[in-house]
Amino acid sequence: MLELGCGWGGLLIHAAREYGVDAFGITLSVRQAELARERIRQAGLASRCKVEVCDYRELDQKQQFDKLVSVGMFEHVGEALLPDTSAELGGCCAREACS
Repeated sequence: MLELGCGWGGLLIHAAREYGVDAFGITLSVRQAELARERIRQAGLASRCKVEVCDYRELDQKQQFDKLVSVGMFEHVGEALLPDTSAELGGCCAREACS
C-alpha cells in the first residue's frame, strides 16, 4: 500500500497492524517522517512500514503497489491538476490491483 501524504503515520500503522499490509508512506515534511518512523518503530512494525520524504512526482515508477491511499493530499494538489496527478501515479500502481 502506498500512502501519499502520510503525515504522522497513523494510517500506515493501522493498516499494517489491523490488515497485515506492507505499507509505504511519503510526505514532504522531514519532521512528520521522523515522528512517523518513531511511531512505527514503537509499534514494532518497522519490517512492514516505511516512510520517506518524497514528492509523489519523484516516486520510482518501478515500485508497484496494490493500493494507493491518501487522506487529504489531493485537496492540496487541486482539481485542475488531478488528471495529471492520476496519470503520474498510474505508473506505480499494479494494473490488476488498482483498476
